[in-house]
Amino acid sequence: MSKKRKQLKNSDKKRYIAQITKKRLAILILSLLAALAFFVFKPGEDLWPAWMVDERRVFIAILGFISLFLILISPIIVVAEATLDLFPDPGKTLKQVCSGALLHGSQFKHFSGLEFSLLPNIVHAAQHQ
Repeated sequence: MSKKRKQLKNSDKKRYIAQITKKRLAILILSLLAALAFFVFKPGEDLWPAWMVDERRVFIAILGFISLFLILISPIIVVAEATLDLFPDPGKTLKQVCSGALLHGSQFKHFSGLEFSLLPNIVHAAQHQ
């Protein structure tokens, strides 16, 4: 198989992973927003336990914060899921992956050139096993 064909397949895999991640994040965020709307609009408040009525504002704050945080960080999550491939093939050990990371360290650089600080420690530990 030529390099160009393999490269196209890798880009298709990344695109597919990005689409799946977007769908999962959308479902998660929408379910959090639905729970938030439940607490804001108080449907069936008479049937709620007393502790839930007392702590309603806390639930609203927590759900709102988590929803906002996920909305803001979702582009980073999608990019990280699509580009970060620590274990590319089944059956590879951590030592093989980390030694490959030394040869191809550029695939571990993301978000404007920042390197993962734990990578050298993982490589060092894997080489001494």
